[in-house]
Amino acid sequence: MATSQAAAVWIDANSATIVRWGPDAAGTVHFESDVPPHRRSTGQVTARGGEGHGGTGPRSAGERHRLEHLRAFLAQVRRAVPADDLLLLGDGVVVERLAAALRDDDVTHGRRRRIEVRRHRPVTEAQLVAALREFAGAPARRVRVATG
Repeated sequence: MATSQAAAVWIDANSATIVRWGPDAAGTVHFESDVPPHRRSTGQVTARGGEGHGGTGPRSAGERHRLEHLRAFLAQVRRAVPADDLLLLGDGVVVERLAAALRDDDVTHGRRRRIEVRRHRPVTEAQLVAALREFAGAPARRVRVATG
């Protein structure tokens, strides 16, 4: 049985793409994020950090800044996600954060929809559409190519 309206979201810390499927499908929406990259370790540090004095959280000031940008990016994507059944694809924890936030929003607003999360490597727009069609119950027909 095919779902009448569905959407797929590919998301990571760098970008997000939303594709809709159904009679009212509005095409593709793409977002670029301004989330700074993780800071890399500088190697062996001889002085102890603040853990002995109750310090916790990210090790550098840049990490806090990164998390603030990530929260803002996820809020922007959440506002654009339709109230359809959702297929969420991503290759990191960002997709799981988005899924948790959307499920919390659904509980708060009394919405009932199917949300499926799949860990997946980066996809092209065509691959995202194919995954969405399969999720919605309307996979593309296989066509045999004539040879000869």
